[in-house]
Amino acid sequence: MRKPAAPAWLSGRLVFEDATLAEVVAEFNRYSHERIVIEDAALQALRVTGVFRSDAPLAFVGALCEAYPIVADASTPGRLRLRHDPDRHASHAPGQTGRHAVAQH
Repeated sequence: MRKPAAPAWLSGRLVFEDATLAEVVAEFNRYSHERIVIEDAALQALRVTGVFRSDAPLAFVGALCEAYPIVADASTPGRLRLRHDPDRHASHAPGQTGRHAVAQH
C-alpha cells in the first residue's frame, strides 16, 4: 500500500488553481523574507493557476511578468513591487478576472 503524498507545501511547493493574485502573493509572503507587494490594486483580481517553489519568489515574479502585462521593481531591498505595465499587452488586462495559467515546477 502506497503512502499518501505529502501536502505540496511540505515539499516546498505552492499549488494554486484559479486563485487571485492577492491570494497567491499572501501565500508567498508567508514563506519568504522577500516581500511581494502589489502596488496596482487592479492586479489583485488577476487569476493564477500553477505550481511554484515556495523558496523562489523571484522565479514566480518572473513567470508572472512574462504571462501578464506586469512589471516588477526590486529597487527596494527585501521588496518586489508589482504594477501594471501599460506598454505591454497580454490576454488579460488588469481588472479582468479571466483565467490565465502561470505554471512553474
